[in-house]
Amino acid sequence: PGVQLIDSAEETAGAVASLLTERKITQPAGAAVTHRFAVSDDPTRFRSVGSRFLGERLEDVEVVSLES
Repeated sequence: PGVQLIDSAEETAGAVASLLTERKITQPAGAAVTHRFAVSDDPTRFRSVGSRFLGERLEDVEVVSLES
């Protein structure tokens, strides 16, 4: 009793949606969507795992270095 569970992913998505709407940078309904991903690890593994989450083949995956 008295404890409220919070889904951090849902709260983050809501906060991002609000911010995009506030700044008027939302994607128009029905517009084509493209994804671009930057990874610091194995791009092949990321494509495999990411495609399972998104339900589509991931094409644009760029490897970036975290070193200065």
